[in-house]
Amino acid sequence: MQNTYRYIDVTPPPEVITIKPRRPLWVLVLAGAGILAVGILAFVVLRLSRKEIRVSGPVIEVQALSGNNYIGCGGGITVCRYSFPANVTKGNTMVVGVALNDAPDVTVTSSGTGCRSTKWIANARVNYRSFVSESTFTGVASGSGPCQVTATVPANRAIGIQLGEYSGVDVSPIDAYATMPESGNASVSFSAGNATTVSGDLAVVLWCSQNINSSTATGWTSTFNQKYIGAFTQYRIGNGTTVSFTSTDFPSSGVSTGVMLVLKG
Repeated sequence: MQNTYRYIDVTPPPEVITIKPRRPLWVLVLAGAGILAVGILAFVVLRLSRKEIRVSGPVIEVQALSGNNYIGCGGGITVCRYSFPANVTKGNTMVVGVALNDAPDVTVTSSGTGCRSTKWIANARVNYRSFVSESTFTGVASGSGPCQVTATVPANRAIGIQLGEYSGVDVSPIDAYATMPESGNASVSFSAGNATTVSGDLAVVLWCSQNINSSTATGWTSTFNQKYIGAFTQYRIGNGTTVSFTSTDFPSSGVSTGVMLVLKG
């Protein structure tokens, strides 16, 4: 028996055939790059948002600004070092005042496990001619442990250091500042009128004088009063309050300077 094979053409007519075009390679590359960029952007936004989150609450003074006459330093020097009385805590804000220094430039550095990597920001400086000045710096503790602060000036001067540590502050702690230069006045007054305060803020005034101590200030707590230098604080400031400092017993026979910082809760 002879097998007969019959050929059947199953090819569809040309008008039925559709060929799906292939996307160029560069289109696929761009699409992949776009997806990757969106992912990276989302990651960065989340990280930045998390970094800016702070625990709300009143600012608390952990360590009082402390020391003695010239804070262990004196006249005729270019370098002054002083340590926080106790270990600092990572994330807390630290305030450093450099007093009795009439040099135009002040450099602040630090060492110790509590502030080895701390970046110091110069916030405000006030001077009365070439007599006395008060310079303020803030930084966030980079770790937990001891912290020694060094103030350096370009020429021999009398240098004093004032120190303070505050919790509940961390990122962007300074809302406003004010400065005060006075000469021969026993009554001094100045305010941080540009501050928008909320409940829980804290204000600190650092001062230095050519003569003796200041002892009292209306509405303020004396953190310490030493010869030539001192500090005051005001806690739990109310909403929308204009922070003002008034004292009627600054030395009337010498020059005084002061800086006020408002720390945000």
